[in-house]
Parts: sequence; structure tokens; C-alpha cells
Amino acid sequence: MRAGLNFIVPIACLLSTMPAALAWSHGSRESGTSKDSDFFQTIAGSALQLLGLVTFIWPTLPHPRLVGQTWWFIWILAIFSAICAVLSISLYLVVPSTWSFAIGFAGGNCTGCCTASGHECSVRWLTRLCLVIYQRLLIASSFYHTSYV
Repeated sequence: MRAGLNFIVPIACLLSTMPAALAWSHGSRESGTSKDSDFFQTIAGSALQLLGLVTFIWPTLPHPRLVGQTWWFIWILAIFSAICAVLSISLYLVVPSTWSFAIGFAGGNCTGCCTASGHECSVRWLTRLCLVIYQRLLIASSFYHTSYV
């Protein structure tokens, strides 16, 4: 089971970047309003993301096998994911809605990596995955600034 998660989670995170890139390219370049249906979908998605984090972190708190670097990596990912979940809601009203989506997407990927870390996935592999996702977001943001501004 652990080997399956070690393979499935990173592959699913990488494969999800393809539809995310399409959503980014076809997304609105205007900030949203509190009357948009996407705003309420963002709230619902963020609430479920936070629920997933809590239901994962709560049972693993007393776990004796999670020590050292893996423990810190899980907490860093969980905190970053929670920040992204809350930030994506407030950003939806201020910046273009694609940025809110990108922040929520990054937080969702961190939640997935956090879950894989809890099953003793390689910290080095997950760090590389996070760096790849971060680089893809930077490439998308530089494309946005050169194409539309």
C-alpha cells in the first residue's frame, strides 16, 4: 500500500497540472466578486481542503514513527496548504481569479504530498515535486505578465 501511494500521489499531482494549465489559460483575468458562483465554489473547496488536512493531521499527532525530517516536512506542507486554502478565498476578490485558483491548486498539491509523507514517502522526491510545481507556477506567471500586461 505504501509503495502504491508513493507512486500514485506524485503522479496524480503532476498529471493534474495539465488541466490546471488549461484552466489557467482559459480563466478570467479579472478579479471576482462575492456574487460569483466560483467564489462560493472556492469557499467550498477550501473548506474541504481544510477538513482533509485536519482529518489527516489529527490521528497522526501521537504517531511514534513520524519523527525527524519527515515530521517537519509534513507540518510545513500542512501549514502551507492551510494558508493557501484561506488565502485563495480572499485573493479571489482582489486579484484575477486565476491567481486564486493557482494558490488553491498549490495548496491542494501540498495536501496530497502531506498525505504521502505520512505514509513514509521519500522526502527528497516530494521536495522535488513541490519545486516542479512551484517552477510551473512561476513560468505561468511570467507568461501572464509578458502576454497581458
